[in-house]
Amino acid sequence: MFDITRDADGIIHIEISGQIDSEAMRKGLDRFLDLAGKEGPIDAVYLARDIAMPTAGAIAVEFGYLPKLFGLIGRMRRIALVSNQGWVRGWAKVESAFIPGLVIECFEPGEEDKALAYAKGEHAPA
Repeated sequence: MFDITRDADGIIHIEISGQIDSEAMRKGLDRFLDLAGKEGPIDAVYLARDIAMPTAGAIAVEFGYLPKLFGLIGRMRRIALVSNQGWVRGWAKVESAFIPGLVIECFEPGEEDKALAYAKGEHAPA
């Protein structure tokens, strides 16, 4: 599953579980780019539960979107990740370390409210 919505506060909610194939990746990234819009800050809560590595086709699709995604990094303000998988949280920390301007704060399962408060700017990171 790859579901993306925006709430009344403007927070983008991304929920991923299972394995993502090329069609789901394309639809999800198109939806994210649409919700991100062309200007203004991007705040998001990313829930990743029980995910498997994406298919090779999904990875190829994601590589095709990288120029557009990198173009958004300067607008990404508060990104919160909640995952029940340590490797997912670890990968997010690697991305934060190696992609200039990208900061992803990681939260444990059960800390969804804390993650949302962080994305809203109501709570400092842990």
